[in-house]
Formats: sequence, structure tokens, C-alpha cells
Amino acid sequence: MSYVKVIVPYTLALYFILKARKQPVFLLGIPFLMSMGTSIFFERAILFYKPGSWGLSLNILKWMIASWFYIKVVANRQITLSASGNSGKKNFLTLMDSFVGLLLVLSVMNLISNLAEYRDTSGMMAEAADYVSLLIGYFFLKSIFIHSDERSLISFLDAIVLIITIGSLIFVLHQGLGFRLHEGEEYLETSVGREIITRTWMFMPIYVSFAFVYSLSKGRFTLTNMTSMLINGTAIFFSYARSVVFGLVLIIGVYYALVAIKGGRKLRIMGKVLKFGLALLLGIYLASLLFPAQYYYFSSRMEDLALNPQQSNFTYRLDQTQLLFASLRAQQFFLGSGFLSASENSIVDWMKLKTSDIVWAGVGFHWGAVGLLLFGLLCVMCLVKTYKIFLGSTGAVSYLALLLFLLVLNQLAEGFGRWTFLNPIGLPMGLWYVAAASALTGWWQKGTRT
Repeated sequence: MSYVKVIVPYTLALYFILKARKQPVFLLGIPFLMSMGTSIFFERAILFYKPGSWGLSLNILKWMIASWFYIKVVANRQITLSASGNSGKKNFLTLMDSFVGLLLVLSVMNLISNLAEYRDTSGMMAEAADYVSLLIGYFFLKSIFIHSDERSLISFLDAIVLIITIGSLIFVLHQGLGFRLHEGEEYLETSVGREIITRTWMFMPIYVSFAFVYSLSKGRFTLTNMTSMLINGTAIFFSYARSVVFGLVLIIGVYYALVAIKGGRKLRIMGKVLKFGLALLLGIYLASLLFPAQYYYFSSRMEDLALNPQQSNFTYRLDQTQLLFASLRAQQFFLGSGFLSASENSIVDWMKLKTSDIVWAGVGFHWGAVGLLLFGLLCVMCLVKTYKIFLGSTGAVSYLALLLFLLVLNQLAEGFGRWTFLNPIGLPMGLWYVAAASALTGWWQKGTRT
């Protein structure tokens, strides 16, 4: 089995490298695979993590820059929008780029302030490299996307969703069915009857919600889409994560509402909603029969939330985030504390723990109230632009706009229960969907309405 765990990641990497010869955007698959890490055993592909002293974020950023260099310089690809026939280099800035640029400026200001205040800067520089890679990565990602075309991007995302689904299947076998495919300690173990329930987020693909939203937004109940939603939905069930479930329920409702608004065929949409609802109820019923202990554990968590909303994890997380913000000095509250390590500030470890529960705790700590405002504006602008493009376009562009709208909304909702774009195992890729939305907005502003 150990040989398989080494062969699989290198095989996946080879697939994306070979596909990149004709569709250069596929080279971006390497950073995606590195971000998925343990879920697909990619941490075994040690050649991609050299030099080890750089850390995970810088190594992912390294491969992202290599992908950008190959696409822009070696492959000499210019943007070609196949549906419209328009071609030519499109260097454009959007409001979303401006917000990320301001966050980058704020990061530099905070780093300079940190360096002036503290003597030992080794831990601080490592922290800064991780979080600044989120913002720098955004601009490289956008440049990669605008040097692709919409159909190549969809083909690439199809491949990424397939890999995520494979990772979800491994997760289901490990955490749901008890096959010990992953190594390492479980985050939580509890017994329900004779069953041992385990919960370990690090074994689950970090893009599992994206895979579900991607299949849903296709709008067609094909065998491929249904299989993808089934496997990724089952993985979400075995994660026992209420925030993820609530986020997806929201997305399903918004998806059908948007389709009804644009299409106007309300009876047909209602029929699809009914079919999806029946399929969901059937899935819940089958889960209760096939996995009674796991179903009981998850349903108990839901019941606890309904019966004791004031004592829920969500309320606790908000209280803890409020305490974190209250511990900051006035300047830190508005502009953030920058990128301190635990050696400079004892609450850093606590902050990271809270960020894993609610992403906005980390945003407020690092970038302050100004950063919270900028990230909020970034998300709102992304939603507004993709919504307009979805209503005013057809074909591949319309589909991408719908997908990105739903994904941003999903990540906003999940941000109150997970660390989403601040997940440390994929920081440089954290804003990839916003970068794609910015590229799509630029195409649209240049007159590409297909």
C-alpha cells in the first residue's frame, strides 16, 4: 500500500503536466494538488516540496509562479475567447484587484511596523511569507486565468473536481467505513454503541464544497454529476461538519432561485427542486440504514444545535472572536497586528485555533478592521459582478459566472465555521475563485458577452 501512496500523487502530477502541453492552464494543477496534500497522499511526492526549508506556502507559490512563467513566456499564450473570436492580450484591473492591492499595502505596512518593534524576526518573516503569499498568489492566479480561455478553464476544473472526488472517496473509506488508509492521529474519537466515530479534517480535501457546488451548477443530472455529488456529499456527511451542511443548503436554495430568475420557467424549476429534494431525503434515509451509528452521531449534533442555540459552537466561536479583538491595542484593532509569531505574542497560537473555527478571527488579527472591510468589499464586489455576468450572458461564460457566484457565497457562509481561504495547507491558492471572477469580469468589461 505504501508504494501505491507514492505512485498515485506522481501519476496525478504527470497527468496535469502532459495536459499542459496543449492546455497550459493545466500546469496550475500542481499547486492545487499540493494544496490537497494528505487527502490524496500528495505529501508523498517530496520532489514538489523542495527545498523543504521554504515551507509549504512558498513551495506552492514557487510552482504557481512556474506555471505563470510557462503560460506567459514559454507557451506564449494570449487570451483567446473561443466563443467570440476575440483575441489579444488583455491587461486589465478590476475593483477586486484594487482591494487585494490595498490588503498587500496594509500587509507591508504592518510588517515594517513589526520589524521596527521586535528584534527576533525569524518567526515573524516566516509568518509574513505565508500570509502575503495569499495576496501575491491572487495576482499570479488571475494572470494565469486571463491567458487561458473559458472552455479550457472549465476543462481544467473538470479535472480538479475529479481529483477532489477521488480524495473524498478515500476519506469516505477511511473515516466512514473504517479502512485505515491515512496515517496519523485522529483529531477526535468517540464511541456510539459499538462503533468508534473519528473526526479528522486534515484527511478531507479542502475543496470538497467546491466540488459539490461545481456539479450542482452544471444544472444537468448526468451520471457523472450525480456520482460526484453523491461521493462528495457522503464525505461531507462523514465530516459531521454542520457549517458545511448549512452552507451547501444555502447554495442549493440560491442556485434554484437564480436559475428561476434567469430562465423564468418556474414550473420546470419547481420540478427539479422536487426531484433534488426527494433524492436528498432518499440519501438521508439510506444513510440512517447503512450507517446508523454515524447517522445518530450527526443527527445528535443537529438536535443539540436546535435545542440549545445559545450554547452552540457558533455562539462560542463568536464570543471567542470578540475576546480576541478585545485583546488588541487600538492601532492593532484598526490596522491589525501584522504577522507576529508565538514568540512575539503569546496569543498567536490561540488566534490560529480560533481562525480554524472562524476565518474572520484571523483576518481581524492580521489586518484589523480595515482588513475585514476590504475582504468584505472584495466578496461583495465579486458577488455583484458575477451575478450581472450570469444574467447577461449565455454558454460557458454564464456557467462560470454562476459557479463563481455560488462558490463565493458558499465560502462566506463556511467562513463562520472553518478557516476557508486562510487554511494553512493552501494559503497561496486561498483566493483562486476570486481571481477567476476578476478575470471573468475583465473579459466581460472588454465586451466579451457570450
